[in-house]
Amino acid sequence: MSVEPLSILILGAVFLIATVGHIHMGALAIAAAFVLGMCVLPGDFDAKVDQIAGGFPGDLFVVLAGITYLFAIAKNNGTVDWLVQAALRSVGGRAVEALPGLDCCRADATPRAPTGRAASLWRRRRSATARSTPARLARRRSRAARAPRTARHRAWRR
Repeated sequence: MSVEPLSILILGAVFLIATVGHIHMGALAIAAAFVLGMCVLPGDFDAKVDQIAGGFPGDLFVVLAGITYLFAIAKNNGTVDWLVQAALRSVGGRAVEALPGLDCCRADATPRAPTGRAASLWRRRRSATARSTPARLARRRSRAARAPRTARHRAWRR
């Protein structure tokens, strides 16, 4: 068997093992790539190791590992939660109403459907687009044209 199909099979095995066994997929893939390289490359042990390490982007790995570690520390000491709360305070909480999926950023968030005013806006927006026909849109426009203007509307239009 040539190297290409063998590497695809190993990649599939890595996905399967990581999904079923709850093992970190990246670490398992690096180990599998090293073992595949040791089996396929010609030469003695030291030459194989040098060739495998030469193809690995070590600088990129150090940067990504460092940033991951930095964000892990920031999450553990509460900095990420503080930044999210400060961002939500700066927009007055309107971001959560406008985007129902945004509340997943909170520390106490669990996956759930939108609630309150956001849920009613979300349902209304979905139902309006689902049931809109040209005749209904024309009736809606004519009703909006006949609606009385309040002082707030007049001030907004100036």
